[in-house]
Amino acid sequence: MQSWISDTNWGLIFMLIIGSGLLSWLGDVIGMKFGKRRVSLFGLRPKSTSHVITAFTGITITALTVVILASFSEDVRTTLFSLKYIQNQLNESRVGLMESRIKLDSAQTELEDSLYQLSQQEAALEKSRGEVDLLNLSLNTLKNDKQLLEDERNQLQHSVDLLKNEAHDLRIDLERIREGTIVIRVHEVLAQDVVLPNTSSADVMTIMDNMRTQAAENIADKFGTLPENIVITISQDALEKVVEASSNSAIRRYIRFSAEQNITSDSSVSLTCDSWASYLIYSEGDAVLRRVAEPNLEGFDPEQFMHTFLRELRFKAIRDGISPDPVTNFVGSLDGQKFYEAVEKLAEMKSPVIVNGIITKDIYTEGPVSLRILIEE
Repeated sequence: MQSWISDTNWGLIFMLIIGSGLLSWLGDVIGMKFGKRRVSLFGLRPKSTSHVITAFTGITITALTVVILASFSEDVRTTLFSLKYIQNQLNESRVGLMESRIKLDSAQTELEDSLYQLSQQEAALEKSRGEVDLLNLSLNTLKNDKQLLEDERNQLQHSVDLLKNEAHDLRIDLERIREGTIVIRVHEVLAQDVVLPNTSSADVMTIMDNMRTQAAENIADKFGTLPENIVITISQDALEKVVEASSNSAIRRYIRFSAEQNITSDSSVSLTCDSWASYLIYSEGDAVLRRVAEPNLEGFDPEQFMHTFLRELRFKAIRDGISPDPVTNFVGSLDGQKFYEAVEKLAEMKSPVIVNGIITKDIYTEGPVSLRILIEE
């Protein structure tokens, strides 16, 4: 309301009112003068002449009003002289607006179609992602299977290499047996003992003296003679190296006396002396190997299964770090009674079971492996 009052051109309105009043008054005065003098214009009666003057005065007022408004107001000039043009422009704008609305409706329809297609594509993309995830899962599974197969292949190759070495050693021994009766085979361990961490040189030498006595007893037992009749020869250089490596060591170590060559009953006894680091490989209660046995299957042989189980356990122990016997390649032995107890128990089973090789005490690198057989139903 206040904005309308302040925006109104009150000066122009007052000027028009005052001007119209003055012109009306002036026309009336002129008309009265002409009427009193009884002046006649264009041959008209005086009364008619007065009316003509009054009408002319009204026309003059209207003309002046239009001139004044047009002079002071752009909107008035536009309305008087450009109204037709403005109407044409307005009609054209309306037509353009209608066309724009039609185009807008069409664009909105296209946008809705595009959004629908986009949603369809997103759904297809999400489905494709799910398929890709499944493919990746399958690929990972295949990779795991491949790794397992490669591990099994490596294990089998290792077993083959061990068998080749055993066959090679057997051929060598066979050739030497033809030359004489071999009582002790090359690399056969005749004495072994452990050196604990921070053991002094004197204590290491004492351990090695006891090992020499142990080796003499083992050799005498094989020769069928007395230990004092056995003369053992060991390289002094090898002894000094073992003493140096084992004395005041920060870790546990073990020492082995082994036959330097095949020994017959009439041969001199020459031994090698070596020392290696000893680490804890298995703790008491560890399961070295777990395998499923299916006694319910036709053709299942419990004894054959146990032989295979122990053979596989031996290969695994070697891979885990147990030092095998250089001659037999064994890592320990299982009591015959325990073996056949496990065989008999498997023979009595009617459903699949799990056979476990359980460690009975802490086992270090030098072995031997001590275990029991546990069968879980």
